[in-house]
Amino acid sequence: MNKKVLGICFGAQLIAYVLGAKVYRGHKEEIGWLLIEATIDGVRDKIFGRLIEPIGHTMVLQWHGDTFDIPSGVVKLALLRDHPNQAFRYDNSYALQLHIEVTPDIIKECFQDREDLQKILKDTEKFYPRYRLRADLFYEAFFT
Repeated sequence: MNKKVLGICFGAQLIAYVLGAKVYRGHKEEIGWLLIEATIDGVRDKIFGRLIEPIGHTMVLQWHGDTFDIPSGVVKLALLRDHPNQAFRYDNSYALQLHIEVTPDIIKECFQDREDLQKILKDTEKFYPRYRLRADLFYEAFFT
């Protein structure tokens, strides 16, 4: 089968689970703008590589407390120190723990009750324009 599937956050956890990996509560939440590191495979990936800055590190928006183990037979694409499994590819499917679908309005609404809202909004002003560009490049490659 040649279908494409894109799993974001809980969707990535579902893909990992369906592929036989363990999904569980992480030892700490990841919330806000955090720096992920692409693996060599992630940088070289024709689709995921468009999301990553050329230096192999990219600020991304995170909002989760659960994580997953990497299923066997997939290509690990990115990691983060506290939750090392951030993205993987299985055939034409991509599982991303990070949120590429957000806009500043969505961020403001979803994080409105957090004590660190002002920091998140300030970081959004700083990181979002470049992030949106890279997310659009990812979408263009994924959906064509």
